[in-house]
Amino acid sequence: MGKRAFLICMLILLMSVATPSDGTELTEIFFSGRVINDVAIDPALPEHGWAISEGVLLETTDGFSSLHPIESLRDKSFVFVQTVPGAQVTVFAGGKDGLWKSNAKGSDWRLVLMLPVGVMVRGKDGNLWAAGDDKGIFDPYVRWYLYYSTDFGMHWRQIYKSAPEHEFTSGLAVDSKDPRCLWSGGHYGLFKSENGGASWKWVDNNERIRSLIFNSNTGELFLGYGNTGIARLIDSKIEHTALTNEWIAEMAFLDKDRLAALGLRENSLCVLDTVNNTCQRVVAFKRAVTSFALRPIPGGVEAVVGGDEAVWRVKLMGNKPTATGQNKPLSAGKTYKNIGAWLLVVLAVAVLGGLGRKFLRR
Repeated sequence: MGKRAFLICMLILLMSVATPSDGTELTEIFFSGRVINDVAIDPALPEHGWAISEGVLLETTDGFSSLHPIESLRDKSFVFVQTVPGAQVTVFAGGKDGLWKSNAKGSDWRLVLMLPVGVMVRGKDGNLWAAGDDKGIFDPYVRWYLYYSTDFGMHWRQIYKSAPEHEFTSGLAVDSKDPRCLWSGGHYGLFKSENGGASWKWVDNNERIRSLIFNSNTGELFLGYGNTGIARLIDSKIEHTALTNEWIAEMAFLDKDRLAALGLRENSLCVLDTVNNTCQRVVAFKRAVTSFALRPIPGGVEAVVGGDEAVWRVKLMGNKPTATGQNKPLSAGKTYKNIGAWLLVVLAVAVLGGLGRKFLRR
């Protein structure tokens, strides 16, 4: 082997360690001793976002490199944060101490609902729905309430109060074709309301549902199960997809055909092709994950994933998302543009460099 061939081989090896071929890039940011329970991104300012860690609402202005508590809400307890598109992007954060609303700058937080809120969703008509329980513990077996707002969250009215034995909803969706049709999922399966949430009936009660999402292009409802992956509702029948044996935390559409899902069993991001019913696991994280949010970027999607002592920023190139999701969007990646990858690069350089010096001295 000549000197030139040796150098070319070494370069190819280094490139294969640092830059995988699937077009994804992953940056891992550590937060020692802190679990990131939920994340949200400002779609207009990618470096601006929010997170929840063990009930505390945090804000970042440097792309999640650092997180700082919002001082005016430091004594409040939250379980979710999400951005909602409209004439202006609005941020909502809900939890035991009620539902709070702010402008996209995050500079003016207002309490808009003084009751516990654990989940919120926006309908195609722009109206908002929020669900909470009377104790603020969001337990599967407590009485829950449904609230409705027609002025983008400034005022709310109660629509529904469940029976004491009825479970709290962990997934909520508004039908993409009929804004009066709502869907709820939880420990006892899938429920449907055809009168704006005033009354509900069981559709399926076989498996626990953690999340729901509509494909507004096809009108199909997708169900994220707590144990058995993703299913879809077709002509009132539930059919399981190719993504099985996974605990689905959240879902969002990358485009009209591809559905991204965050799985808790293998701590992975998967992409389901809903047309061909095929599934690809994009990445398996080495730490526990909790939630994700995504936004479009030139040529692809950038995602932020929250989890155990870390936030991951991921670039999925070649995926152009559309606004087909119901709740907040999500995602993650496979490439290792992180500390571990660079340690491998340094190690490879050291080893191959030593071998190279011995070879070149001959």
